Parts: sequence; structure tokens; C-alpha cells
Amino acid sequence: MSNKNGQHYLHTNGKIIHKPFGGVSEDVSAGGFVVRVWENSVIGKSPGNYFDFLREAYAAGAMVSEIKRLADHNDLDSFIPRWYEKLKAVV
Repeated sequence: MSNKNGQHYLHTNGKIIHKPFGGVSEDVSAGGFVVRVWENSVIGKSPGNYFDFLREAYAAGAMVSEIKRLADHNDLDSFIPRWYEKLKAVV
């Protein structure tokens, strides 16, 4: 499990990056590369919260390979069967 104080952020290149100790700013007005930031303390509460994070990341432009990588790493299919079908149906 990730550090509760950490963050995940969506890079403009579509990758989801984990920062174990946080510190990522979502200020893209200065020409930054961060599209969206999620706090680990929120996304790690339950499999449902994690699915919501992946759905938001997908809708914001995350690469499908990144979504699948994180879901597989966290064994999401054990908690939400056919999560990928549900992800695509919601977005």
C-alpha cells in the first residue's frame, strides 16, 4: 500500500506517476506538466475509491496501459470483477 501522505499525478504524457511523499502542485497555469493530482489518503480508502481514481484518470487522459498497470498491481479484479468494462461504460 502507498504512503498515506503520498500522491499520484497524471502527467501530460498520459502516465500516472506516484510520489510517495507528495509535494506535487496542480498549478498548470505556469506551463506545468501536471494534469491532475490525487491524494493517496483518498484513493486508498477502499477498492471503490481506487476505481473512482482510475476512472477519473482515464477521463482526464491517462493511457489505458497505465490504468491497467495500476489495477493489476493492486489486484482490482479481485475486488471489482470486470472493472475494465465498467470503467469504459462510465466514461
